[in-house]
Amino acid sequence: MKKTVFVPVCFILCSMFLLGGCGRGEGDEAFAAVSIRKMQDAYYDVVMDYTGRTSNEMGKALAEEILRVVPDYESIADSLLKDQFDMLAKHNLSPDFPTALSRAQAILPKVPREYLDELAGMQEIFDSDTDVLGDGRFSK
Repeated sequence: MKKTVFVPVCFILCSMFLLGGCGRGEGDEAFAAVSIRKMQDAYYDVVMDYTGRTSNEMGKALAEEILRVVPDYESIADSLLKDQFDMLAKHNLSPDFPTALSRAQAILPKVPREYLDELAGMQEIFDSDTDVLGDGRFSK
């Protein structure tokens, strides 16, 4: 009885070890960096593989994958930001957009370099030079 259980277990374990290295080949590096899969409603499964990549490369890959999955992401997110700041203004609450921008600039020196590099990579894809809220674009 024990021998009949032992053989299949050994076979499964050996298969796991032998096949453990199988996976994507060298040519699939761009795909392997970031994978986003739409789940339910507005939820997404995001997998990021930093192996052999810089933070800047990961930022670019993330932005490209976001646009592949949600092509109008920039306009949606910009519209949500505009609505948020409009609501704050309507109720005489702060911050307004210029204040929020200056606060964001003020904290940049405290943000770890790898995060800034990732954001810089994303900015290469989301490439607008103007800070205009509601224009449907992300700015630098």
